[in-house]
Amino acid sequence: MRRQRLLRHANIEPSMSPGQRLPGLERTYQERVAEPPLATLRQQVNPDDERAWEAALLERLLPTVQLPPEALGQLASARAEAVRTELQDEHSAASAQLFLQDPDRQAPLSDNGDVLVQFNLEAR
Repeated sequence: MRRQRLLRHANIEPSMSPGQRLPGLERTYQERVAEPPLATLRQQVNPDDERAWEAALLERLLPTVQLPPEALGQLASARAEAVRTELQDEHSAASAQLFLQDPDRQAPLSDNGDVLVQFNLEAR
């Protein structure tokens, strides 16, 4: 979601090549990131590797993207619905036996910052 928001802000279309995406990412970097300066960061990356340069810019830019709280709730709901659909379509689980809980907005984090989500499955 952060990446999508960032690319939208930089007026970057998914179909663009890395070379086409770089000017928008560089402009956004200069707007949002103070240190290191763009030229300094560029010196740390192979100048002939557009993908490495794009990855370096994204690594610095993604933490600057703020998501509204409701976006994360919507993502959680969409993921739960995808699991439900997978269970129904691919594993023949009866829809009457599948229940979704509301997303946990206070889920704990692991030591490395991953959100810990409890998944319950009971077989009959």
